[in-house]
Amino acid sequence: MVPAPPELSDEALIKETIAQAPLFAPSKEAQYPFGIVYKAPWETEYDGVAIAARRAACAIRRTGVPVFLQSENHMFVKDGIVRRVIYSELPDDVLHEIDHISDIQHRQTVLTVRHVVPTKSKLESILYPREICAESKEFRELFRKTLVLYSAWEHNVIEKDIVKLLNFFGRLWVPCRDNKRWLEASGVDASKIEVMPHPLALRDPMRSTKRSTTPRPYRFLNISKWEPRKAQHDLIGGFLIAFKPADDVQLVMKANPFARIPSKYPESPGESIKQWLKDPRVVAKGWTQDNIAPRLEILWPRKEEGFAGTTCQRQTVLSRKQMAVLYAQCDCYVSGGRCEGFDLPAFDGKVMGLRLIAPAFGGPRDFLMNTDIQLGPDPSPGKLTYEPEAWYMAPLESRWVNHGAEDFATAMKEAHRMRNSVQTPFPVENYSIDVIGKRMRASLNRLAAELGFDLAAINVDADK
Repeated sequence: MVPAPPELSDEALIKETIAQAPLFAPSKEAQYPFGIVYKAPWETEYDGVAIAARRAACAIRRTGVPVFLQSENHMFVKDGIVRRVIYSELPDDVLHEIDHISDIQHRQTVLTVRHVVPTKSKLESILYPREICAESKEFRELFRKTLVLYSAWEHNVIEKDIVKLLNFFGRLWVPCRDNKRWLEASGVDASKIEVMPHPLALRDPMRSTKRSTTPRPYRFLNISKWEPRKAQHDLIGGFLIAFKPADDVQLVMKANPFARIPSKYPESPGESIKQWLKDPRVVAKGWTQDNIAPRLEILWPRKEEGFAGTTCQRQTVLSRKQMAVLYAQCDCYVSGGRCEGFDLPAFDGKVMGLRLIAPAFGGPRDFLMNTDIQLGPDPSPGKLTYEPEAWYMAPLESRWVNHGAEDFATAMKEAHRMRNSVQTPFPVENYSIDVIGKRMRASLNRLAAELGFDLAAINVDADK
């Protein structure tokens, strides 16, 4: 009689099971022979760069070419904290948007799109990866020609060292026409630069949400990070200079802290309001701590004494659908950015049908229709007088448009005067995901052809 094997302890049983298990998951054949890699910091739900990257990668995939959306650094921001990416912890809306392109499905990468904030160190890391440093000059040049850089620029002058790096790339995509002008004027090869606006998502609530028709005050809206470049302090002052407490108007602002910075700029909306309530122009309009709250609503995440003995605190993490509802209850979007690469909130305002107040400079210039209102002075090169704060690390020659509180006041009074006039429709379809996707695909096709590859022949969805 064969004796029964001895019983194993739980610990021994676990060790034996592990020892017999395969070390790796079984591999599988790539579904497609060729494809595109789109590498970007795409994981944060409400970050502007991440939003734009997800939309653009999906737009390219809709043209029939396989796309792998690769993480830039495997980090994302959640609840204000930078975290290491664990795929299952990403927001459901983000996963739903990109799930079909979050895993590589092709064998050979034809071209790579790098969607980044363009600092010198970042560009060097893209162009000089350790893996190619020992290769021949010809190999390095060919590798760099397969790279497409997609970046928004927030300075109108580009440093010479960066210009030299940019000219190594195969293509340079920028989201607005002013970005193209600034790069060309700084010495970047014009043949490499193409304007690629950020596309509108396929089922974006900004398109489907109807504007509110309920009787209410005329509402101005601004959404931005709290920093000098965004000029919210001047916007608050302009509103208080333009209107009186009895006027049937409101200013709604949604702002998030940016950084503690060595600047004279107020650290928060509450601090800004306190300063403006001491201004003679504001006092003359009749504004006080007791009457300002009904006319000025600020969505700000920190508890802070702001006005009328109350706080400026509200819930500021809003879903895309909630954001669309917020826009739908307003009438005019105010873009105060002194130098914007695109300005997604201003774009959303035009998609929703709001009138726009914005400087004719940077991204918002492309959105201004003839029934919108230009903010501030003529932004021609000789009239750009705002010198960026030193900690923005802008090139020494860089200047921004210099609008102040009086400019905001003039523009907002004009918008209120025009409140019942008809607006010129905004060409929303020009920014649809399929229209922009086709533009991106055509650019990639041309670059691939220059490198001897027929990317235009690939359409993996043709038979579906």
